[in-house]
Amino acid sequence: MRSNSPSLFTPSASSKTLGIIGHGITDIEIHFLQIKFTAIGVYVDVDVASHLQAWKGKTAAELFADDSFFDALLQAPVEKFIRVVVIKELKGSQYGLQLENAMSFVTDENKAYKINVENGDVSSMIKKWYLGGSSAVSSSTIASLAEGIAALLK
Repeated sequence: MRSNSPSLFTPSASSKTLGIIGHGITDIEIHFLQIKFTAIGVYVDVDVASHLQAWKGKTAAELFADDSFFDALLQAPVEKFIRVVVIKELKGSQYGLQLENAMSFVTDENKAYKINVENGDVSSMIKKWYLGGSSAVSSSTIASLAEGIAALLK
């Protein structure tokens, strides 16, 4: 998948520029059609590499299969920013399964909404939902993160 996210990003709550380290989508099958409904960009301070040295030299496939790696990524004391862009709005029963496990954000086609999550528990849950290894909502994002960090750790 090609990312439409810029490669560098400075969150409004930070003075630090973060680099994109992974990207992906969330999708759902409806009547035998795969519908992409969000695009995800994961931006991380490149200093994350110093906190993940235990995985240096591992392949992307090895990182992808290792939930302890994703736990270490989540716990690394560096800035992380997850950008989620709605591609296709889903309504009602189409999105029902996703709503059981996640928060939904209301959007308007012509407006972008920024949510700054200051509650630590909510912030941790959102990070785990997108960056949580085998339990994450988007396997394409997890695979891309594994590739990006494997390249960073070479």
